[in-house]
Amino acid sequence: MLIPQLAVTAGKSGVLTKIDPLWGQDCEAVQLQALPSSDNLASLVAIQDEIEATAQLELRRIPAEALHCTILTLLHPTAQFDRGKFDIWNEYAERWTAAFLDVVADTFSFELTFDRIICSEMAIIVTAPELPVLQMLREKLANAVDYKGWHPNPPDIAHITLFRYAAEGPIPAIRSSGSLPFDMPVPRMRLIKESVYPTLQHQIVGEVVLA
Repeated sequence: MLIPQLAVTAGKSGVLTKIDPLWGQDCEAVQLQALPSSDNLASLVAIQDEIEATAQLELRRIPAEALHCTILTLLHPTAQFDRGKFDIWNEYAERWTAAFLDVVADTFSFELTFDRIICSEMAIIVTAPELPVLQMLREKLANAVDYKGWHPNPPDIAHITLFRYAAEGPIPAIRSSGSLPFDMPVPRMRLIKESVYPTLQHQIVGEVVLA
């Protein structure tokens, strides 16, 4: 049963959704991700099921095994460098990973409360308030990634992407069931090399555990 709207539709009247040209494409990217627990995953899948059943627009659903909250994208799929991103990673992996371990040595695990669905032009996401501990963690991790003076830009929103769009159309209005809110503990982060966007194919290369 649907209950009064917990979600908000982002975007102005008349704005259309955009098809993500990267979907399913080969890529090179490296990310630090927080993963939902099994209970969190059940809530996310339930929300996806409901959206798919009610949305009047063709959607591209993020598979359950690919659902995650990005803590930091070290090397973005669209970023351009003087050589391949996996080549860069292979050279700097040991140095950056050691720096990450130093960062998290005094960073305690925390919990994100996902309580809102947002429909933007590019995606349908669930969001959580951006905690100061997460902001500080992201900034420190980003500063630890140094490639010839370049550093990645940390995200400014805590979110999990549920869908991308497969067609252009009005931004959908979404209602959510009682699956929101839910609390997602973040005791650790996984480090992945992404080879098909968005995390449709990836390799886990490490884990960073918070204090």
